[in-house]
Amino acid sequence: LHVRILHDDENALSGWRYDVVITDVTFPECNLSASFRKLRANSSMNIIFKEPNNCIFSPVEALEWVRKPSDLYRHTLHIEVHAVFPQKTKIVDTLVYFGDSPPNSAASVKPNSSEMQTASS
Repeated sequence: LHVRILHDDENALSGWRYDVVITDVTFPECNLSASFRKLRANSSMNIIFKEPNNCIFSPVEALEWVRKPSDLYRHTLHIEVHAVFPQKTKIVDTLVYFGDSPPNSAASVKPNSSEMQTASS
């Protein structure tokens, strides 16, 4: 995964630092979360997860509850990026689903039988 910050003036964010929180929200009761502190972004505004300049986030390497890629199948990760220096603000808040179609999406919701009857009559 790459996490990129979109901003009109990328030079304005030079020197900023970011905290990234990644939470597996598939089973909220498990409280699976990992934090990465005081990261920087490269000139393309990709978060650097491993210095000196590696902006690829590998869940298998970085998340202790993921041992192999298939462990992520049908899981949703919530990714939050917070600027922490020189200002504090949330700048990324997104979900990544690993599977064919996310839960509750139009592609995965099947109508019940009464909806099918109404639609066909």
